[in-house]
Amino acid sequence: MFDDDFFEPEVREGFYISRMMKRLWAAQIIVLKHIDEVCARHGLRWFADNGTLLGAVRHRGYIPWDDDMDICMLREDYDKFLEVAKDELPGGYVIRNVHTDPECMDLTTRILNSGSIRLDSEFLTENAGFPYTAGIDIFPLDDISEDEEEEKERCDKIKDIARLGELLASETYTRETIDLLDRVEKENGILLDEGNISNKLNLALDRLYSMFKGRHSKSVALVHYWSMDMAGHRYERRMFDTRLLLSFENTKVFVPIMYDDVLRVEYGDYMRIVRKWDMHVFPIYAPQEKRLEEACGGKNPLKYDFCGEMEKNGVRMPQDPPLDGEREKRVVRDPLLGFDPYGGYRATADLKAMRGDGEELVLKPSLMPESHEEWDGKLALAMEEQIFSPMVLLADTVKLSDDKIRRIYIGQLEQKAPGVDWNKKICLSNEKDETGGRE
Repeated sequence: MFDDDFFEPEVREGFYISRMMKRLWAAQIIVLKHIDEVCARHGLRWFADNGTLLGAVRHRGYIPWDDDMDICMLREDYDKFLEVAKDELPGGYVIRNVHTDPECMDLTTRILNSGSIRLDSEFLTENAGFPYTAGIDIFPLDDISEDEEEEKERCDKIKDIARLGELLASETYTRETIDLLDRVEKENGILLDEGNISNKLNLALDRLYSMFKGRHSKSVALVHYWSMDMAGHRYERRMFDTRLLLSFENTKVFVPIMYDDVLRVEYGDYMRIVRKWDMHVFPIYAPQEKRLEEACGGKNPLKYDFCGEMEKNGVRMPQDPPLDGEREKRVVRDPLLGFDPYGGYRATADLKAMRGDGEELVLKPSLMPESHEEWDGKLALAMEEQIFSPMVLLADTVKLSDDKIRRIYIGQLEQKAPGVDWNKKICLSNEKDETGGRE
């Protein structure tokens, strides 16, 4: 489904996209493929939404600084999908919403390819080598009452529940809290004196969101956003009467026939580039990286440390240092873990270096584990690119002997993975790799 070139790191619109991010994108596209197959079997319709819709229209793929995928469905299709998906999505997939997971706090559904980090060959082969969980967010589009008073009453009830949730979460037990608690119980026919109160509130919200299901009103909305001020994220139903396909990376996604109108509701002048991020941690898999790091005694074997803070903060890749006439830029091809230790996980890395003689270095570590069990996370090797900084070979190292470059290289590895005899594991060659190693 994906050519090897798809996973090459690149800079789009001044924003650096790593191999791991490319693998996340690919894993999400695979999840979307399975969602689409279920929908096609049952005549259900989905549409690219939010940043995914914007990316399809403006970038023909992901927005370079985006890392998640959103789709939406009209409520009838959304509910039917949830009814059949539990039996038809691939084994191991997780459907997460307030009905399936009492700890879930989102009034959407997330379809995940796994419930945990997995390093087995079968999972990595099926999910583009991405070891962390990847998924799609599905937003329901709900009917808006054509009776303004009725709609306002619904939105007021939603705001009451949201406010009560905030007060209880902050353990604020004032007269406002008590009065609000009584009102929410009476208006929604629930008791909040025991059990998982947050889940009870979320289930009540979900019922309010869908309370006009089946009316086929002239307008629909993402009610979570609409209800806060009864403005924004409200669309004419006819905008979703017909779908068309737009290119998205190496696949296509369905978008509303009136995508221009939808995007103007959401973003206004949507063709104007705005680099803004205020929704979740970037990259989205960062918390999973942290958990894996903790499980491996403080060293994440998959994490790539790209020159200090760049990967951690998701900032743009800087310009290469200027070269004078005596220095020529070369790309070093370093096939560290270039084999497939976990089935299809391509891990060839490119390091930047400066070589005065213009020759190309090829570092060829011999690191093939005897078995999957031998891999225990302690070698601190990145299956993606390496956990040490590629900037170990800087402009200051030009014209150094091969032995000195080798010692610098090994020194970096020893810092990150003490206890491993890297001298025995690394050999250095000036021969080019089979592809020529140049980009």
